[in-house]
Amino acid sequence: MTADLDAAVLITREGSGHGSYRLSRCVEQAVNAYLIDLTLPAKGLVCPSTDGLFARFIAGAGAAPDPPSEGTPTTAAPAP
Repeated sequence: MTADLDAAVLITREGSGHGSYRLSRCVEQAVNAYLIDLTLPAKGLVCPSTDGLFARFIAGAGAAPDPPSEGTPTTAAPAP
């Protein structure tokens, strides 16, 4: 699509999920610069994910727990 539009610039975010604005500070800055100052981002801009689930996994802070083994209760028993 960007090839069909003379002034279009594609911003790519490395990561998973839909949407990019709240998942990458780089994307937020590029979009804000355009919306506020009409400054286009550099052609070929590639932004890392800095927030959201993908960034937490990369940083190791949000690693998913191992799934429970068969026969293991998935909820805690009520306190006596």
